[in-house]
Amino acid sequence: MRLIFTALIWVMILSFSANSQPQPPDTLWTNTYGRSSSEYSYCVQQTSDGGYVVTGQTYEYGDWNAYLLKTDPDGNIIWTRVYTEPGLNYARCVQQTSDGGYIITGYTTSCSTCSGGMFLIKTDSQGNIEWYRDYTRYNPPYYSHDEGWWVEQTADGGYIVSGCWNNWWVCLVKIGQEGEVLWNHTYENGIGYSVRQTTDGGYIVAGSYSSALLTRVDEEGNLIWTRTFGGNSSKGYSVQETSDLGYIIAGYEYYSYTNHDVLLVKTDMHGDEIWARTYGGNSSEDGWSVQQTSDGGYIITGYTNSFGAGEYDVYVIKTDSNGDTTWTQTFGGSEFDKGYSVQQTRDGGYIIGGYTASFGAGSSDVYLIRLDREGDLEEDFSWEKPGEFTLHPACPNPFNPETNLRFTLLKAGDITLSVYDINGREIARLLNEWQPAGMGEVVFDGSKLSSGVYFIHLEGNGLVQTQKVLLVK
Repeated sequence: MRLIFTALIWVMILSFSANSQPQPPDTLWTNTYGRSSSEYSYCVQQTSDGGYVVTGQTYEYGDWNAYLLKTDPDGNIIWTRVYTEPGLNYARCVQQTSDGGYIITGYTTSCSTCSGGMFLIKTDSQGNIEWYRDYTRYNPPYYSHDEGWWVEQTADGGYIVSGCWNNWWVCLVKIGQEGEVLWNHTYENGIGYSVRQTTDGGYIVAGSYSSALLTRVDEEGNLIWTRTFGGNSSKGYSVQETSDLGYIIAGYEYYSYTNHDVLLVKTDMHGDEIWARTYGGNSSEDGWSVQQTSDGGYIITGYTNSFGAGEYDVYVIKTDSNGDTTWTQTFGGSEFDKGYSVQQTRDGGYIIGGYTASFGAGSSDVYLIRLDREGDLEEDFSWEKPGEFTLHPACPNPFNPETNLRFTLLKAGDITLSVYDINGREIARLLNEWQPAGMGEVVFDGSKLSSGVYFIHLEGNGLVQTQKVLLVK
């Protein structure tokens, strides 16, 4: 009931604030990274120190090699790593792990017995390889082509990877803490571009089949249901479980080779469509990454050929909880510039990652864009209810054993900050007191708890926000 109440409250808030027609947020900084060769980036994540980690690939040494870049909160380079080990060519996704290191997945084309193979790299906090695994398979008489597109750490300390087997079947691979394969499953024809562990320990996958694909499986990878959205050749690139235990999927709606729009679909917990929205102009737009934001809406990035300054520009769309556009922005120059990853930052702003051919030192460079939070919150929420607040994303998440919980109160008031398990039991009350207006921070220590999903619950003056965190030991 609390989760349902949360969703209803945010619909009310967003309906009210939509009348203020908020403007796009300020750009705090943009940076390019690379040398005279080519670099591409497909995933960016904020790290526990407030900086960012980016993965992709570089051609710096005469062949494609997986690439990892770490920056400080202002986008200044702390270190870069290029992985020249055989078979580590194209990196697609990076996530910070509970020990402060990183897990990376991607695929290789440097294979004598296949046309492509899936890999996984585990690094320490400095990007140094602790281990890497090559999951290339060879199935005579055909050359196998396997790809890893998304990875995240799971509640048991292992990892889940989505991608494709034989360039043909959506696949999930469950990996142990040392890189050993625990199980793997294939599903419909296509590619599994994104996978997330769900509250009950299962998984939700977004991908492509004959149209945009959403697949729900249990904790062992057994199929529960599959749904498709959009027309023929539409795709689903990104998925997230939402606060009401439904799902949000981003991709594109295909009309023709030169005409498609960003597609955003909201479903209930059974995968049944609640609403679908498209965004774009007269040419082509793709949506590659989506995240539910702390106000209950959604942030999307991808690229556009209809708007902006050049061939393709980075395209950022902010919506309310119903998928209605709040604001849009484009970034780029006269050449090809694309966004592939977006995340809301701890302060309520956004980090966007991709690549640019318009700026930088090489034919293409890693491209990071840092946006401020949207406008003046005092103006956006000008109604006189004393308990207005924002619960910021926990960091780190996943965590072990501690994570920082930050919140902002626009006006002073009594609040309760609690932690619940997946059965709805309150297992910790972190705050239950009057708090002044401004920013607050509490450290949640899960050292006495078992690994799993927990909910952070902030309540005050009739308003509620709930956020999912993952404890991994």
